[in-house]
Amino acid sequence: MALSDLFAINFPYGMRKNEAGEWFVFNRGYLPLGTILPSEKEIYIKYKGLTEAVLEKLANPGSPIKRDDNGKIKELFLYKDLRHGSAKIDWDSYFERVKKLNAIIPY
Repeated sequence: MALSDLFAINFPYGMRKNEAGEWFVFNRGYLPLGTILPSEKEIYIKYKGLTEAVLEKLANPGSPIKRDDNGKIKELFLYKDLRHGSAKIDWDSYFERVKKLNAIIPY
């Protein structure tokens, strides 16, 4: 990922859950937001009210939602990357999902 790729480095691309039920929001490089080096530590946060229904609303329509062995969401994507065949990013829809994510309170 090029250092000059502002969007890919600084905007949320997806979320991943760990064994403790905490979530890591990552950039296009699957790294912490604002970083390009894999040596950066992943920061996981526990959120109040982050239900399966809320997670499904956060996920980009048409992007795969990854589930664990119990069927619970363990990873989702907020937009479909243009490098994977998508014609364009629906910015309005993306920013609505980011606003919903931002409104969820960590604890």
